[in-house]
Amino acid sequence: MQKSLYKGLLVAGIAILALFGACDSMFFNMAEGGGPPGEYTVSFDTIDAGTISPITVEPGGTIAKPADPTLTNFEFQAWYTGLTFSTRFYFEGESNPTPVTRNTILYALWHRDGNAEGKVTVTFNVNYTGGTNITDSVFRGQRLTPPTPTQTGHSFNGWFDKDDGTGARFTADTQVLDHKTVYADWTAATTYTVTFIRNYDSDDNTPVHIIPNIPENTTISPWPGPPGERPGYTFINWTRNEDGSGGDFTDSTPVNGTFSVYAQWAVSYEVTFNANGGTIGGSLTTKEIATIGTDYKIADLPTVDNRLGWKFVRWDLNNTGTGGEFHGNTTVSDDIEVFAHWARLYTITFDANGGDNDPPDPISDTEDKVVELPDEGNLQLDNHTFTGWKRYQGGLSEDYVPGRLPGDDTFGDFITDGTYEVTLYAHWEPDGP
Repeated sequence: MQKSLYKGLLVAGIAILALFGACDSMFFNMAEGGGPPGEYTVSFDTIDAGTISPITVEPGGTIAKPADPTLTNFEFQAWYTGLTFSTRFYFEGESNPTPVTRNTILYALWHRDGNAEGKVTVTFNVNYTGGTNITDSVFRGQRLTPPTPTQTGHSFNGWFDKDDGTGARFTADTQVLDHKTVYADWTAATTYTVTFIRNYDSDDNTPVHIIPNIPENTTISPWPGPPGERPGYTFINWTRNEDGSGGDFTDSTPVNGTFSVYAQWAVSYEVTFNANGGTIGGSLTTKEIATIGTDYKIADLPTVDNRLGWKFVRWDLNNTGTGGEFHGNTTVSDDIEVFAHWARLYTITFDANGGDNDPPDPISDTEDKVVELPDEGNLQLDNHTFTGWKRYQGGLSEDYVPGRLPGDDTFGDFITDGTYEVTLYAHWEPDGP
């Protein structure tokens, strides 16, 4: 009897578990919008175009197509499984009807009359003079991300149904049902004006730039630049006070009020560069004017092209080269003219004197430089050996071997005939007895 009791309790327990499982399945199916256990429900979202009753179907089954909904100014196209309208749902009687494998919501795809793509258009009116409106298009029922416009001196509050900032707000969650215009709403930001004063002297309040509508705590862009030319002066910068105090005002200074800034100037002088028989290269030419800056020194001197037969030595305060050197750190206190100072070049050329190949290139330098003679280079003469250089072709003069001259003679010591040029001849000694 005890065994029978245990067997009866086991059977009852199994039945209870089965009952709970069936109920759980039924409740889950109902929670998903389905029908009784073992069925799925297909619902229809016409996108505000009337109501269509849902249809229940067994798992994997297909359904008959309901009557097409209608909507003024729109033409119904088909049913889709999502608002992206990428997967079409097919019914019984159509090619490859779609099997229902879960509870499903179908969405109506509409084409708007008068639009080639069938879409509806949202016009975003920026709502200020000179602004450019923006448009975007979607299918009825879809959503879109609205743009974020900008307007100088204003902060953007959002898009609204009415141009006064009232009505429904349009956001990325707004479902678009038809052509629609929404309006930007703005709040005027706090703005300031900065006036740039020329400031030639203490009584000069002439404005050269007036920049209005600068939003609070922003910088000026585009930057207006210098105040123009002032003869005899160089512009330094803009400052908050007329006397140069108060700090510099630049294109990176935030504006937090309406005020004036003042140009600061430094006296400048003109330096005329005289090539003194040569040619000034680069961007400056003979007699070109260079303007000295606030420290009254010129940083970069012009270059001078070589003068035939001469070597550029320096810029000098006198045309004879005796006034003292003028360099980049020379302090300038008046308009001046400086002169290129040149040194005469002495040149030694070389003759092969019967040898083969080209002799070494000529050497040139000023009279105070020590002469260093080259060797024979590529010169050669059959059955002869190079022994040095001679002043005369006949070979009766003194030999000068390659390297420094005896006594470290300079070009001025070596060339004394007043011509500044001399030719040396290769000397060849026969080989063998």
